Amino acid sequence: VNQIGTVTESIEAVRMSKRAGWGVMASHR
Repeated sequence: VNQIGTVTESIEAVRMSKRAGWGVMASHR
């Protein structure tokens, strides 16, 4: 199991979220 890979996926997910126009806070609600 590669933890670094998981972190990278999380970072890319955040970047895509910001590009889409909605912040990370929206996903928490």
